[in-house]
Amino acid sequence: IDRQIALAEAAVERTKLRYLGGDRTYLSVLDAVRELQELRRTEIETDRARHINRARLLTALGADWSRTDDTH
Repeated sequence: IDRQIALAEAAVERTKLRYLGGDRTYLSVLDAVRELQELRRTEIETDRARHINRARLLTALGADWSRTDDTH
């Protein structure tokens, strides 16, 4: 997904330059930005799911979620 985001960011920049040069409409810039935002949302959702799954695994393995200070 990181590679896709990098490619989408480059596409946004290219589309902006083409728009400024009169070769594209602003709608094409908005489409490129929308695609980039969708990829970023996917990245966030994937990270969220990974963290939830990790927490569920740790809970299933008996992890203790309480915070105790054992230094006293």
